[in-house]
Amino acid sequence: MYVHPDAVVHKMASHINPAHAAAFLPFSNGVEWAYRYGEVGLDDAILVQGPGQQGLACVIAAKAAGASTIIVTGLSQDARRLEIARKLGATHTIDVQTQDFTSTIMDITNGRGVDAVVDCTSSHNPIIFLQSIDVMKRRGGIIVTQSYEIEKLLEIHPFLVSRNLSERAGISML
Repeated sequence: MYVHPDAVVHKMASHINPAHAAAFLPFSNGVEWAYRYGEVGLDDAILVQGPGQQGLACVIAAKAAGASTIIVTGLSQDARRLEIARKLGATHTIDVQTQDFTSTIMDITNGRGVDAVVDCTSSHNPIIFLQSIDVMKRRGGIIVTQSYEIEKLLEIHPFLVSRNLSERAGISML
């Protein structure tokens, strides 16, 4: 096994089940992204984009933090994961291939938008980032867990990106 020189390694006690140990990273990321960076708390609204293991961990963290509205988006092929998201505490799920992203979220939040967006997708599609800006409250925050090339964002919608990035606070690219 190769371990990168910059890898962070933690020794695990021998009595810990390896399956449980493997869940540590997604759960800790969920807490860090939704609660710590997203600052989700009582009565807040959060959007989690992507119902994979880290997105589902964000649902658990947001629920534990007291969020009143937890929206999870995914593709049609993610139907089972979206169902699991509801079981874990998501109040709403959206199939972005069959439902309009922005209008559905704005309807759910009565036009107010969400306090935090956590992008747990793996597509690197800049449209996802731009849609996050559309549904975020003025003082909301976007937690990006992947890299986007700013040049590609500017190619797609230069006015929206420049205007919203300067006017809205809290965009964190991890």
